[in-house]
Amino acid sequence: MLGLKGKLLGQVMLLRRAVHQVRDGGSVTLASGVFKEPTPDNSFSALVNAGREAFVHAAAIEMPCGLRVNVVSPGWVKETLEKLGMDSRGGTLLSDVVHSYIQAVTGSMQGQR
Repeated sequence: MLGLKGKLLGQVMLLRRAVHQVRDGGSVTLASGVFKEPTPDNSFSALVNAGREAFVHAAAIEMPCGLRVNVVSPGWVKETLEKLGMDSRGGTLLSDVVHSYIQAVTGSMQGQR
């Protein structure tokens, strides 16, 4: 329950509070993760990430005053994997992660991952 409260419901509460703080037409971008293939010991992370993405998709149609909500789900960052000495072939380039955040915040996306 502690993990669900912090990792999933924490971001739900963040959006609920942001609705009253962000200017009309503003944007809220949440963070998630993505696993291309199931891996051992990651079922809880898969549940939380899928929950975040489903929440954003559904909450997008409820946003008042032209507010937008999106979620960025980069998975493992290639450069992080390299620093950890892990196989980085499946990692997402940091520049692609940055581009995703910029698009989510400044673009016209709504309810997207």
